[in-house]
Amino acid sequence: MVLITIWVEIISKAMAVVPFVITSMLIGRNLMEIVEVAVMAAVATIWVEAAVVVIKAMEVAIKEVAAAAAIGITIWEAAVDIRKDLINDKVSNILIS
Repeated sequence: MVLITIWVEIISKAMAVVPFVITSMLIGRNLMEIVEVAVMAAVATIWVEAAVVVIKAMEVAIKEVAAAAAIGITIWEAAVDIRKDLINDKVSNILIS
């Protein structure tokens, strides 16, 4: 009889705790989901920030390439002008002599 009383007492205590366990499990699960979403949002934010940095670096690189190309074109045009002048001078010298 004492053994039955002890088991009833244990079961009643366990049953009293079950709603709290279930509630804490649900809250814990929700907290974990909130933490997961927060972590995913943080990772996504980091990726977006990294993408923005890469895009800005690409913009700078494109501007640098464009500037270098403009300088290259200017140098090429100057070289062509010099070549034309040299050819004209040679032609003039040939015609004069």
